Amino acid sequence: MNINSKRKELWLFLFSVLILGLEIGILGNILFSEFYANHKVLFISIVTLNIIIIIWIVIRIMFKYDDQQIYSISMIITYDIENKRFIDVPYSPTSVNVRMHYNALSNKNQEKIIEDHKGEVRPSDEMKIFSENAIVQIILSHFIKHSIGYEEKVSRERLKEILVKYKYIDTDDILGGEIFKNGIKSVELTLPKGFKIVPSTTNNIRITSKYGYVNFRMIFKRARKNGKYSKLLLTFENINPQKVLELEYEVELKYSFNPLKVLRRNTDEFNDFIDRVLEGMEVFSVNRTIESFNLEFSPKLIGYLDEKFRELKDKK
Repeated sequence: MNINSKRKELWLFLFSVLILGLEIGILGNILFSEFYANHKVLFISIVTLNIIIIIWIVIRIMFKYDDQQIYSISMIITYDIENKRFIDVPYSPTSVNVRMHYNALSNKNQEKIIEDHKGEVRPSDEMKIFSENAIVQIILSHFIKHSIGYEEKVSRERLKEILVKYKYIDTDDILGGEIFKNGIKSVELTLPKGFKIVPSTTNNIRITSKYGYVNFRMIFKRARKNGKYSKLLLTFENINPQKVLELEYEVELKYSFNPLKVLRRNTDEFNDFIDRVLEGMEVFSVNRTIESFNLEFSPKLIGYLDEKFRELKDKK
């Protein structure tokens, strides 16, 4: 969202309307002097119609600036069927966060998530629920929570109300603000002024205000064994990709700002918030994971081959 470009376009539009209005005013005065006395009703009707048309055009063009933007990423969760555990894919913050989120659950909940999964390609219902909840946790803890705080704090009670449909959610981790023994305070969840998280349908996280809105939607894409991501990224791990269940989710971000508030200072804060959200999403994208893997592939391959040569040499 380039708010500065939008503002320049809007100012140009308003300036053009002003010039056009002056010209129409001058022309109107001339017509008024010439025709009003003899064609009073017709003159008033034409002027009224022109005013209605101009207002309609202005409103249509104004709301043209309500450009709805959509950005999406793919996120990968990997589950080791043989050892019954979620595993880390190299350079994948998604897999690390999901594994940590799972490990933080009670033993009872952990068993509930994995006990129904018999090794099929289709994940059990409970595993799917956990995976979706873990994605929501990442959205709230990483995408919309930023180190630079905003003015609007999120109420614990309100957040619990909104997230009641998600069973495997750590509200304390999302809210942050905890002070550790060393005196360091964890990042607190805050939003731009006037923004609030509102209830929405399942698999949606929605944030609204009079300045604009943000909506996250999670879409389950596929589940597979020996998937192209886990197969590629587990090259140097001692794990059989045939025993790895790969769950792929698409997270879609849809956002827009109120065209009537585009010149307000708070829209700058909203724009900054969106930029930080996009940065956070990009970090968790599987495309970024693959890019990082490819950058490190050659050095790792050389190191891997060196180690294998040494092992062969030692055996001789």
